[in-house]
This record gives sequence, C-alpha cells and structure tokens, in this order.
Amino acid sequence: VEYLGNLVQANPDSVNSRFYKYVGWFARILLGGSIEHFENHKVLPGVLEHYETSLRDPMFYQLYKRIVQWYWEFKDHLKPYTKEELAFGGLKFDAVTVDKLVTYFDRSDADITNAVDVEVFDESTMKAGELKKFGKIAHYQGEDFVIKARQWRLNHMPFSVEYNVYAEKDVKGVVRMYLGPKYDQYGHVYGVNENRENFVLLDTFEWEFKQGSNVFVRESTQFPMYVQDRTPYFELYKWVMDAYNGKRQFPLDMTEAHCGFPSCLMLPKGKKGGMPFQLYFIVSPYHAPAVPHHEGYDYTLNCGVASGARYIDSLPFGYPFDRPIDEKVWFTPNMYYLDATIYHKKEAEINAVH
Repeated sequence: VEYLGNLVQANPDSVNSRFYKYVGWFARILLGGSIEHFENHKVLPGVLEHYETSLRDPMFYQLYKRIVQWYWEFKDHLKPYTKEELAFGGLKFDAVTVDKLVTYFDRSDADITNAVDVEVFDESTMKAGELKKFGKIAHYQGEDFVIKARQWRLNHMPFSVEYNVYAEKDVKGVVRMYLGPKYDQYGHVYGVNENRENFVLLDTFEWEFKQGSNVFVRESTQFPMYVQDRTPYFELYKWVMDAYNGKRQFPLDMTEAHCGFPSCLMLPKGKKGGMPFQLYFIVSPYHAPAVPHHEGYDYTLNCGVASGARYIDSLPFGYPFDRPIDEKVWFTPNMYYLDATIYHKKEAEINAVH
C-alpha cells in the first residue's frame, strides 16, 4: 500500500514519478476549469486548486472518492483474513452499551478581529479599555470591541461507551470502535462484505485486560483522532493579562492538537425520529508498531505524517475492514455488533432536556 500511495502522489520515494507527476494536483487544475498560470506568485483562480477552499467544490468529493477507490481495488487483490488472524483466543465480548446518540445544530462564533481593519484610535477623544490594542493592523490601533462571525454547525451531545469483556488470562489488547450504516439506499440490510467500505473508525486505544470480567467506560471526549475548537486569540490574551494582574492563575499546559478531525462532526446528523446505524467493536492482540506511539513528534506542533508514530499498533489502517470479508470465518467472540440510533433534535429541545 505504500508503493501505491507513493505512485498516486508522486512522492520522492516513487519510481519514475517524473513521467506521471501527482494525479490529484493535475486533476484539480483540469476539473477546476481555470486558465493555465505561468507565474509562481499569482493567485490561483480556482476554488478546487486552493487546499483551503477545495471542500466547497462538489467536484472534490467525486475526485477523491475515485482516488480512494484505487486503494480499495488494491485491497481487493489481497486474501481475506483467516479465522486465526481475526480471533483473539481467550477473550470475548459479554456486552457493550452506548448512551443515546443525539445531534443538533448550534451557533459557532469565530473571532475575526485580527482580520478586520478598524478606525484609528485617538487617545484624546476615546477612552482606552482592555481591548485597546487588540486587533491592530499595520499603523492602526484597535477600537474597543471584538468582532465575531457566527454560523450554524452540526454538533452532538457527549456520550459514553461501557465495555464488558471477559478474559481468560491477563493480556494486552487494542480496542477499535467503528460506526457504519445498517441499511442501503433501498432500505435493505447491508451484507457484511458489501458494507465494509462504509465503516468509519471512531476510537482506538490500548487496554490491559485482567483475568475475569473487565468493565470499563470510554468517553467520546477521549477519542484520539478528534480535536476540539482552538482557543481564540483574544481568550489567550485575556488569560495572560489576568494572570499578569493576579486575577487568575495561568495554566502551565494549554497545548492543543495541531490537526485532527473536528469533534463536533464525529456523528452524522441522523433524523428527528431516529436513524438506524450500527457500531462495530473488535479487540485485537497488541502488536507493537515499528515506531513507538507519539515518539519523535509532538502532536501539538505537527501532524506527524510519514513519521510512523501516529499508529497505536502495527495492524493496517482500517483493520479488519481493509480486506474482503469471508463471512464463513468472520464472526468471532472478540467482535461485537451493536445497533444504534442517531436522533437529531432542535436546539430548544436540547436545552429543555439539559
């Protein structure tokens, strides 16, 4: 799969990349419909050619679904996992329970003061407040206000997952949690193999299982691949000034993840009366990765791409859905399917309940 990735992206590790270049980059130029540009410092005219704005173009999703399909075509050439590769001897799921899954739309405010030009501050006629110098651009000094942009976006109520796993002996394992659809567009129940490409990894973590019954709870706020909103600049500024003036103590660690999937978009919208999904859980034996997890890079500074330190174990990404499924050997005691329903509520209903 590394050879395939190098070939598609024409990485320096790829062979003969000068003959085919980066297919995604050329596709963006062709599909964006923009004129050819010859100067390095001119602004690109196409929405699709800007990585910051390409998600706004519907063509982006068709293009990347095609690129991702090459990955699935490659995986289809591999043999299905055997029962021995899927099973975890001496360990089985007794039960898994999940809180009610509820989504809603809420207001999101973004601080854009630094991006907006303001009037010149005249000390003779205006009183200086705590925001006096906040948001100054070039020779301007900020007026005494903060400018925020508000938009509606999808969010969800926090939820917890309770695991009940029985182990015959003390052993270390890796738990994976996936979310996928239950029915296709015609209302028919998906088959196990045809549905494997639709599952999304929600959570993965190590756990030391003790002999006997193991009951533990995992909160949605602990899922490692999702990140919260960044703290606005002005909030950081107020923290520093309050700490300087002795009003409150400044926390020694305010680090935030540099990149990750927005936590508010973890769950699909669902429906008012409930939309059926299914959760899939599997516990696998721990296989130590070649590079220890989070070693050699700081997740608060960069994404760790190509470092190898992002992986919790050495199993392939998407395991065990990454290969065709042989249903004759698929179902093992260390797997668990759970029907789940996602409800979408209005903001007023959420506030009434909570």
